[in-house]
Amino acid sequence: MGLGAVKRNLTAVLVQNCATNLLILAIPVYLFQISDRVLTSRSVDTLIMLTIIIVGAVVFQAIFDAFRRFILMRTAVEVAARLGAPILSAAAHASQHGTGREYQTLGDLQTLRGFLTSGTLISFLDVPFAPLFIFAIFLVHPHLGSIVVATSLLLLVVTLINRRITAKPFGEANTAQSKANMHLDSMARNSQIINALAMIPETVKMWGRDTANSLTAQVRAQDRNIMTAAASRIIRLLTQVSMLGWGRTWPLMGRSRAAW
Repeated sequence: MGLGAVKRNLTAVLVQNCATNLLILAIPVYLFQISDRVLTSRSVDTLIMLTIIIVGAVVFQAIFDAFRRFILMRTAVEVAARLGAPILSAAAHASQHGTGREYQTLGDLQTLRGFLTSGTLISFLDVPFAPLFIFAIFLVHPHLGSIVVATSLLLLVVTLINRRITAKPFGEANTAQSKANMHLDSMARNSQIINALAMIPETVKMWGRDTANSLTAQVRAQDRNIMTAAASRIIRLLTQVSMLGWGRTWPLMGRSRAAW
């Protein structure tokens, strides 16, 4: 797979990403139509037709989402397979006149592969569609759009707080883990000297101390991450409750649809 194939795969992912995000709008539109049309007209045929449409939209949304993840996973594996050998060869040649850290480039390749297959990239690709989603909700009704905007702002605040309170412990964890990995590399390169000088207990102790520091920092960061994730989930659930409640209140109050 060359660079052109990677570009084609990413283009296919972007196209499927557009379809996935557009189909996400089906659920709020369905809920609105039930409140605005079905409950007021009491038409079973309308309910059946809307349900068939929403089921198809949900199925296609799941299919498109699965396909974009399949493509990203295979692209990541192919990139790692294609670049692994050349990078290792270059690192081996460079290490003859270096410190041996050139092999860490392979770790960077693994990081790239992990990024391509992670949910982070998918979330990044979904961000440009957020304004479109909010605009569509505003077209349904300004009050519903206001609820979505308020939710987005709250989630943004929670995200910023999460980043602020987890950045330091995650950084400490990565630093300590890097030190532990350096101890392992040093032990591998100097195994004969370490055995000859009976330094195994000391080196193991140094590795264990850095590993313990890394794990402690990771636990502290993940604890904070879990708490902010719980707060985000509460906000999203309350948003759904608010939108559903407003959707039921609207026909009861006898209000007409918003003007386009």
